[in-house]
Amino acid sequence: MHARNVIATAGAGALALLLGTAGPAGAGAAGGDHTVTFTDGSGDEVTCLVNASSSTDTEQHTAQAQIAFVTAETPPDPRCLVNGVSVTATWKDADGDTQTASADGGSTQYLNLRSNGVESGYSAHHRIDFEDCSANCVFEVTTNPK
Repeated sequence: MHARNVIATAGAGALALLLGTAGPAGAGAAGGDHTVTFTDGSGDEVTCLVNASSSTDTEQHTAQAQIAFVTAETPPDPRCLVNGVSVTATWKDADGDTQTASADGGSTQYLNLRSNGVESGYSAHHRIDFEDCSANCVFEVTTNPK
């Protein structure tokens, strides 16, 4: 059995992620920005921009997944604040065993999950729960980098 290291980081405030930048030769990436609309407690529609992405580095046998509230507005629309963000990742290690790791960021605005010992089949499930919400309160997406 191979050792597995998982690191989760979280933070508050808006985050701009740089996607599509050049990476190692064995790198793969999936995901991107999503426009998400929910109905707040007053019945008004609120639109937020969410980034959910994941990447792998087959040469280093590592992977990472992140989910973030992304905005160009300063300050950001407070209705886009979240009650919780989470990422759950699964992959096969060098022995062919399925590994799972997850992180919950509470009410943070972004969450990053890094995993070591990734051999193949990396998949990340990203979730955001919006607060003060009466409809469409949860955003979920799965990314599968090559």
